[in-house]
Amino acid sequence: MPQAQLQTEWSGGFTRGTWRYIRGSFAAAGQDSWTQAPAQSEDLFESLLNILPPSQGNLQRRWGYTLLNSTVSVNPTLSGVVPVSLYYDVQNNARRIILPIGTQMTALNEDGSTYLSPIFTAQAAPVRGASSRGYEYFASGNQADLLKWNGQQGGGVTNWGIVPPAVATVKVPAPGISESGTGTAWSGPTQIVSTVNYASATVYSSAPNKNSQFLFVTFFGYSLPTAAVINGIQIDLNAIVTPSGTSITPTIYAALTRGG
Repeated sequence: MPQAQLQTEWSGGFTRGTWRYIRGSFAAAGQDSWTQAPAQSEDLFESLLNILPPSQGNLQRRWGYTLLNSTVSVNPTLSGVVPVSLYYDVQNNARRIILPIGTQMTALNEDGSTYLSPIFTAQAAPVRGASSRGYEYFASGNQADLLKWNGQQGGGVTNWGIVPPAVATVKVPAPGISESGTGTAWSGPTQIVSTVNYASATVYSSAPNKNSQFLFVTFFGYSLPTAAVINGIQIDLNAIVTPSGTSITPTIYAALTRGG
């Protein structure tokens, strides 16, 4: 049903006075400049300029109603075609125009005046941006430009996510190897760090040699810088099980001990 209605006053079967255009909602409003009345939909206007597409039943003025300030003092000056994005500052309920000026990513107010210059200095070009959940995300193809900005007027620039980890350090332990506990002793325990040979222990399905002794490998030689962040530690174990007689299912335990 059309939202637009026309009403007038009635008197003795004849209309009088001015017709009134009544509309309770602009949810279906739009523009139709081609169709002539009476074929035109009552919900469409012949001219509906500078209005955002109605989404909540009311009319709102289009963003960016004034021209950009051509006297903005930014060095270097803007020249050529550059990618531009619109950032919505949720905290301050404001919009910023994001564009590169030279190698400096710059935020302008809606009237073209400078809000922040630079947000950061890009390492490659062109830098493109996208706004999402209060952040402006940047990318240029250079990993150093994978940054996001929270709209602060000074600072507020951080990486997209966590800092990419450095290449993992591989450590082969020095021969600081010892045994303890009850059970079968290991044969060739120092070979546990070899990629060619191996240490071995024979265990049985019943006591007293149901388990092997504990084999400790120490002195890995790690030296951590002050305030270092450890993203993870990986231990690689290679084992070969050779069953003889009754089939058994061996279990191999490995534990990492701080200071060990």
